[in-house]
Amino acid sequence: MEPYKIRAISGNITFDPQQDPSSPSNFAEPLLRRRLIKLHLRRAVLSVIIACTVLIVAAVVAFPEQDDGYWAMLLKELGPPGTLTGYLGSPAIGWLWYVLVQSCGIYFWPVAILLSAALWVIFALESSYFWIVQFPEHSECAPLAGCLTIAPIVVAVQTTTLALASVALLPAALAYASLFMLMRASRSEASNYPFIFGLVTLAAGAILGESALPVGIIIFILFIRGYLPQSDGVLRQQAKRIAYTALATTAVAYIVYRVTTYSSSAAASHVSRGIWRTAAGLPFNILSAAWHTVIGAYGTAVGSFYLSWGSKTLLVSLVVGLLFAWIIASAVISENGEPFTAWHRLQTAVLALFAALIPIEIMHPNGASSQFPRYMEYASRFFIPILPVAACLTIALFLSFVQPRRRAIIVAALGVLIGFTLLNQIWTGFHRQTTLAGIGSSLKPYVAASSGTVVGVLSTNGLCFADYACTAKATSNWPAETSKHFWMYTEREALRHLGPRKPCRPPSQANPGMRAVRRSEPITNVLWIQMTNDHFSLSPYCVSSALPAASHYPLLKSTSAKGILSGTFSTAAGVVDLTQLDASDWEAWTSAASANHKADGGKQIYYYNTIGRAVVRDYSGSPVGISWSDGTPIEQVSELHSGIAISGRGRGFQIAAPADGITRTLSVYVGARETRGQLTAHLSDGSAPDYTDSSLSDNGSGTAGVYKLIYRARAAGQTIVITYTQLTPASNGKIILQAAALVAGDSR
Repeated sequence: MEPYKIRAISGNITFDPQQDPSSPSNFAEPLLRRRLIKLHLRRAVLSVIIACTVLIVAAVVAFPEQDDGYWAMLLKELGPPGTLTGYLGSPAIGWLWYVLVQSCGIYFWPVAILLSAALWVIFALESSYFWIVQFPEHSECAPLAGCLTIAPIVVAVQTTTLALASVALLPAALAYASLFMLMRASRSEASNYPFIFGLVTLAAGAILGESALPVGIIIFILFIRGYLPQSDGVLRQQAKRIAYTALATTAVAYIVYRVTTYSSSAAASHVSRGIWRTAAGLPFNILSAAWHTVIGAYGTAVGSFYLSWGSKTLLVSLVVGLLFAWIIASAVISENGEPFTAWHRLQTAVLALFAALIPIEIMHPNGASSQFPRYMEYASRFFIPILPVAACLTIALFLSFVQPRRRAIIVAALGVLIGFTLLNQIWTGFHRQTTLAGIGSSLKPYVAASSGTVVGVLSTNGLCFADYACTAKATSNWPAETSKHFWMYTEREALRHLGPRKPCRPPSQANPGMRAVRRSEPITNVLWIQMTNDHFSLSPYCVSSALPAASHYPLLKSTSAKGILSGTFSTAAGVVDLTQLDASDWEAWTSAASANHKADGGKQIYYYNTIGRAVVRDYSGSPVGISWSDGTPIEQVSELHSGIAISGRGRGFQIAAPADGITRTLSVYVGARETRGQLTAHLSDGSAPDYTDSSLSDNGSGTAGVYKLIYRARAAGQTIVITYTQLTPASNGKIILQAAALVAGDSR
């Protein structure tokens, strides 16, 4: 053992004990008072608050993110009592939610975001304090430990969402607070209050959630391996008593958590199956998890770092990263670098990390399955309990292998990486939300007109991690009654629940949903949402049939007749009575939230697609008034001068209708305001040339027109697809879709 060393710190003389046995009761006390509280913890507070401010912005622009999507649907569809029945996996958390909802009312979500941000701040500061307690001679790295904990590097879901904070973060934060209380109790001989409060806090964390269990194991390892100097027999025995008492408290409280959990028996069998299934691979899984949390995640983050002069987002990310680099590296530069010598404490932290990973890997064997990418996105939340230990190990390793005079460079590089990942999370969350909200806006009229449940299937798995998150984002601005008729799957989930697209036999009663949020109505339509870069298109999920419901359209035998496709355009005004057109079916898009169709028309005309990332909005004041008396869900309407509108050059609508060997006439009522529109008609079998016309133009007051398309396909089971887009780049221009009517035969 080395004796005390005397160092000059800011003009004051202080002692630097390195496990000196002569004064165990004063271990690290001068350093804690002078350097932690007065300097480095203040820097940690500053950097962590800046990071959490970024996360608050990310939470707002990405709302509802992750499990908050489920809670948002729960509150929208079931009200506050739904929090008690909708999250039976943790009754205590559900009760806390219920109290918060009842207390905050309409301000619930803003308050929830602020509370979860505060919880992240506390957790990051606990990580900074953990570093100073373990390695006080290098306490200048405390801000770095807090920022590495809160940055979305090891765990990729740090967006401040209440669901994640309450279920995973709150129990872990309580358990680490218990650790510090027990450390104080181990140095105090005058009072038992820190010991009692520490055990109560640890028990509360374990009862609230399973993430306190790994922290309880960390506490046990730290005290057994010698948080206090081992040369003093009395303190050694006291540390062992605290260790075993804390471990027993954690075990008992965790059992209470499992017993009070609604699905405790299912969870127990799940864990049992996971043990047997992963027993052989458990050591390798733990090694892989340790590598990821300490080193590998940072390599992945560095690999995704790039700059582009044309990207404002990347440049802002760089500026924020430089800010973090300055705050964190300034503390390291101001210190006289010393070699890293705390090998015993480093070994203790490594042992604590590996021991804490055992219950994580056992409780969540699906995290390692091939079905879900390991350590990516939402599955990485399982590592929240070990974040402080992993962050400290990362810093300790670079202190061990990097020369003291070069440490500031490494710290600055990590600061840039922290800022970049934080800003990248804002952009990622904003992109997901705007994309899915645009898709939802396109689907909303179609869902509103459905008598059952409409299912949307995303062609990508990258926009959201689960079906309920996709559904919540797409329907975030929908009325509750409309949201109850829609569910969205990712491509992976659709294969499991609906089967492949070809041959396609989607079930009529798939009962999609998440816990208490279910869709029990029959499925009336399944739509495929094809994502291409920043654009999407809608089409039927079943590629074997281009129509939403084949039973509505009798399939005719193939015919050798040549296809026909011609059209005429004329301006329109006055009133059009869809019922008097003697149509076999008609569809009227009266607003972005409502679509009506002929009650006995079989829904032959349907909303097929939205062109571009377009937002569908309500439009009123059309020169054409639409009336009907045989519709559904609204039976009768008189002179409704409204429709749906899209703005932006190249953006527009697509509708579709059946096509076969029978000649039909499809009348499409459209409009334009301060722009020119272009309509294109296409037969799916290509048996006739496309029809294109751009006659409809308007200079300011709004113009309406009707296209009459006479068509016939060469083969049975085909469709005619009508595309109507904005042709000119007018800043205030918009195109309007009002109605369409289908008549058998040539109605010229």
